[in-house]
Amino acid sequence: MSVSLYGSGQTILQVVSATKTDTQTISSAPPTFVDVTSLSVTLTPFSTTSKFLCIWTVNVGNGADGGTAHVRLNRNGTAIGLADAADLRTTGSSAYINTAIVGQVIPSSNSYLDSPATTSSVTYKITMSSNNTSYVNRSSRDNDAAAYDGRVPSSLTVLEISGS
Repeated sequence: MSVSLYGSGQTILQVVSATKTDTQTISSAPPTFVDVTSLSVTLTPFSTTSKFLCIWTVNVGNGADGGTAHVRLNRNGTAIGLADAADLRTTGSSAYINTAIVGQVIPSSNSYLDSPATTSSVTYKITMSSNNTSYVNRSSRDNDAAAYDGRVPSSLTVLEISGS
């Protein structure tokens, strides 16, 4: 089943989503990025003219000593949707997180319209690095009390849109 986008002449051909409900600790510093487990989807495009709208949110907590977490969207193992490189700065696909608030979880969200120009299988996944220790879906403190630190899921959703 496909869904037409009103007035655009385009159609949503398929939607695939992944949700991460568990937690993960990331201690890999740039330039090394590691997979955020469970945030990966694979699609087989209907056409070489299809576009893929990738939408993601990764919820990140950092320790009392701060830390900077960088989030990247990848297609078939290559980072995409990056800002322009500048000197030694690490580039990401969504906002980096730099905070020393131990009880806080901050979302890193964005969207990217990709044109892979293939009918072969395409895998999108989220990767992350941290110059200190960062935590996915929880705060660094992760206090086990109802009135304190909550946990939040992260997600990656990809919509295939007919090309025109």
